[in-house]
Amino acid sequence: MRKLIIYAIPIFLVLSFTSMAQAQEKFYDLSIIKQIKTSSTKDLQRPASCWSNAGIALLEAEWIKSGKPEIDLSEMHFIRAAYQLKADAYFNSKGAVRIDEKLIAPDVLALLDKYGMVPEEMFMKSEQKPTDARSGEMDAILRGTLQMVMEKQEGDFSERWQNTYNAALSRYLGEPRYKFSYNNTEYDAKTFAESSGIKTSDFVILTSDSRSKPNEKIEVPAKNNWNKSLAFNVLSDQIQNAMRGSINAGHTIVWYGNLPVEMIYAEENVALVPMEKLENFTNPAEGEEKSFAPFPEKEISDAERQMAYETMTKKDLDYLLIVGLSQDKLENQYFTALKVCETGNKILHLTPSFVKLNTGFILMNKNGLPKDLKTEFGL
Repeated sequence: MRKLIIYAIPIFLVLSFTSMAQAQEKFYDLSIIKQIKTSSTKDLQRPASCWSNAGIALLEAEWIKSGKPEIDLSEMHFIRAAYQLKADAYFNSKGAVRIDEKLIAPDVLALLDKYGMVPEEMFMKSEQKPTDARSGEMDAILRGTLQMVMEKQEGDFSERWQNTYNAALSRYLGEPRYKFSYNNTEYDAKTFAESSGIKTSDFVILTSDSRSKPNEKIEVPAKNNWNKSLAFNVLSDQIQNAMRGSINAGHTIVWYGNLPVEMIYAEENVALVPMEKLENFTNPAEGEEKSFAPFPEKEISDAERQMAYETMTKKDLDYLLIVGLSQDKLENQYFTALKVCETGNKILHLTPSFVKLNTGFILMNKNGLPKDLKTEFGL
């Protein structure tokens, strides 16, 4: 009996070490090969304000690239300014523009030009919680004010209605300080934006719609493109070339697109287009050997890409900030992205197939574009 126990111990240890090795082995074993310095990610300030987080993450990365120390810009400043910008658009469109917080990330650039920007600590927040469910209450008050003004004959209302509108914004959202000191220098929101050196004219939007002419501008494919913003239309492969060029030039990219849960391998934070269901690879059928290798992917045809593209304008999609490149154990490359609408600096690794299928548009600095695209765009 004693001999059996003695012999059993080494066998038990071998089996234990084998089980531990299998448990620790990864399918991808990803490593970062290029990483651009960015600010930390933040939670949403309002339920539908991911566009503000994404646009500001891009601005903060550009600020850091210019050699300045890391900064935390106020998302709520841009959200509040969005309501002011939409008030003008409401009248110009005779009420067609809906008064709410739903915009797209490129709108941050228009807001930056008109309303400037402020550091987070310089925005005076309201008594309400940032994601207070009563946002609908505020929207109703704002819409009612604008509708009443629009329905009256011209001249019946003075410009003082704007005081009522802005007072509601301050009550629910807060407001920026008119003057503030930053690093011992006095600013307002506009002069602070000017001091950043960020030029909104340096940014371009790219999309890929095979039914439209290449290198021409078309409407940005996004449900909340209320301002009819335009994007350069390119081939889907050129989108990825532009992304790589931007990363290699040290510029981050705002990515807008579809993040289907069935295409996310959460254990290693990989977004891919699997040949089969993910569980077929992680839990193979009885008798099949588990292969610890990156999962086989579909090769996306142009027709599949176009079909996916045409559904993107019909629903709200997701924002990421592309911040670098990574590679797996077989040296396949991925785009690394930050989930910019939640805290924790959570990373997602996107395969080229995933990017081709699921990209709606990207927003990037034109100085990261490949030379051929800059020439074709006349930039």
